[in-house]
Amino acid sequence: MRTINIHIPTKWKELTGRQLKHIATLFNLQCVENEFLAYAFIYLSGLKVASPEMKYDYESNIGLQWFKYKKQKPFILNTQQIAEHLYSVKWLLKLDETNPVKWIRGHKVCNPRLYGVKLRQYLTIENFYQAYTHTNQDIYLDMLIASLYTRPWEKFKDKKVKKRAKRFKSLNKDTKTTVYLFTVGLRIFLKKEYPNLFEEGSSDNSVPDMKAQFKNIMRALNKGDVTQNDTILYSETHEALSELDALKYEINEQKKKNKNV
Repeated sequence: MRTINIHIPTKWKELTGRQLKHIATLFNLQCVENEFLAYAFIYLSGLKVASPEMKYDYESNIGLQWFKYKKQKPFILNTQQIAEHLYSVKWLLKLDETNPVKWIRGHKVCNPRLYGVKLRQYLTIENFYQAYTHTNQDIYLDMLIASLYTRPWEKFKDKKVKKRAKRFKSLNKDTKTTVYLFTVGLRIFLKKEYPNLFEEGSSDNSVPDMKAQFKNIMRALNKGDVTQNDTILYSETHEALSELDALKYEINEQKKKNKNV
């Protein structure tokens, strides 16, 4: 019996850009769970199919296939052996914080955790994420990409997002999906950083009123002084979210006190 040591990622953050794109491809294939996990395991493990045609054991009817691994001699794995290792990639079934594809068509992604990113850009990202999530229309996914990716010499301007989205219209679906998966992970990261602002169970499947949400955000930050709006929109995202998180914490604490009165 030959022993082969295989190393695979153990969480979303460990995926490379190329690996993330392959996982996005599997998501788009809409495979059943075990099929998705099997394809993911084979790819992430580095196993290569040596014979495209699967043979079957006549007695057990178990599928047999030749594989290669790096410089090892080809070897046979059966479907049962692969199935026994699917637990190692089950973490893929729960989306989590991940790293993005850094470059798309000469456009570079903004800081993947939004450090140094202005609040205006974050609000634009959130707007088109919600639009695509609730409509599944590609135009909003293109705008989401245009909100996250700019050419190195370009400054982000929300008014130009719609125009720049045309650059990504013909982008293949799998690459577009990597951006969506990354954005889902980014929102999970922000929920961990600001638990009061993004309370668990505070959202549902209804379409959010983004204009109302943005107005509430600005009202909370400007404290009634609308002349500060431009300054606020060009403030650093994490500074703004930290302030909102603290305000939400104070509100929650006051509610607790009122209940005890």
